[in-house]
Amino acid sequence: MNEIKFDAGANNVLMCPVCNSENPHHEGVTVFDRAEDAAVIKVTEVSDGRALSRAVPERVAGNPSSRRDALAVRFSCEQCPNISELTIVQHKGSTYLAWRHVGTRSYADAFGPVAAL
Repeated sequence: MNEIKFDAGANNVLMCPVCNSENPHHEGVTVFDRAEDAAVIKVTEVSDGRALSRAVPERVAGNPSSRRDALAVRFSCEQCPNISELTIVQHKGSTYLAWRHVGTRSYADAFGPVAAL
């Protein structure tokens, strides 16, 4: 799931890491603001027109970086119930992109109510 895939024939459209559809929707962004190896991280989450910032102990913050700042963009997929985050992490002068699995929506949340036959 960690490979970042793009549909090169569709102007580099980002693809779902689970089903490879071209329909992931970004739903929110989390910024992890951390001084190197700090015990507390300022975590700012932006979603649905709201922003929430708080100081969180490093061990429970969910920061994708083991030492510094990071970003996580949350995606849900139009074609499958997957919820993932595209993470951006810096380490020793390099920037790394990776997917991480966050959860799975229920079938009804992902695709709507099931019609009775």
